[in-house]
Amino acid sequence: MSEAFVQPRRLREGDLIRIVAPSGPFDREDFERGLAVLETRYRLEFDESIFEREGYLAGDDERRAEEFLAALRDPEVKAILAARGGYGAMRIMRALPYALIRTSEKLFIGSSDLTALHARFHRAGLKTIHGPMLTRIGDLGEAHAEPLIEMMEGGGRGLRYLGERPADATPDRAEGRLFGGNLTLIAALIGTGELPDLRGAILALEEVNERPYRVDRLLAQLSLAGIFDELSGVVFGEFLGAGPGPDGMTVDEVLDDLLLRHPLPSLRGLPFGHGETNLPLPLGARARIDGDALEILDDVVR
Repeated sequence: MSEAFVQPRRLREGDLIRIVAPSGPFDREDFERGLAVLETRYRLEFDESIFEREGYLAGDDERRAEEFLAALRDPEVKAILAARGGYGAMRIMRALPYALIRTSEKLFIGSSDLTALHARFHRAGLKTIHGPMLTRIGDLGEAHAEPLIEMMEGGGRGLRYLGERPADATPDRAEGRLFGGNLTLIAALIGTGELPDLRGAILALEEVNERPYRVDRLLAQLSLAGIFDELSGVVFGEFLGAGPGPDGMTVDEVLDDLLLRHPLPSLRGLPFGHGETNLPLPLGARARIDGDALEILDDVVR
């Protein structure tokens, strides 16, 4: 991954955050509750068109792309926060020019389907935050927002995320730039030219509602594409709703098998994903796997 990463400016109390919906529609009550949590510290703005629905999308592609472009172009906006994931971000990726993303220097926050836009920002050379979105903050409350606020304003250097080392004797130490997000989205970007250069990176992966054999298939796709041959390490978050099927195979067994074939430094069970704990990850920051911890070595903002 490029060393020439831009750090957006750190947020301060009273800064302007633009709320966007690049993917699916969302629950209005969770949206309002999320606004109430963050409005105690920041100014929040959104366009009324954000409530449009077109099937499984939050309005058509033009609406969603123009909303994001407006946020990038507005000099007062310091950060862009997604309302929700779902599906649809890939459909507008190429409407967001790399040059505009880079020169805007906006801090982008999202997860799940927004993994696609993290990839776009990273190819443009900007650090981002994989973290909770507005409706999830509304659903889970202020405590879910506090770690995100700390990272947006503090940067993230020195944070440690505890996980579990695999039982086999894989190496226990690695260092590289952190990238990642949803496994399905990363697999979907293979072959599109939109996946960032992952040579030497630590890749963070999470998934939701995929049975172990489907997780295996997604990991096999990454393996066949040579992704695991390029990485310095891999860390796994939650695999929520991934209970075994009639065959009895578990996600942990799938991950064990992957690491036998690709003996990378790794951790599993890190507190990020689709569950009730989605701690922010500073994507693009340098990180280190050391024993049972993922350590953040530099800030996501300046």
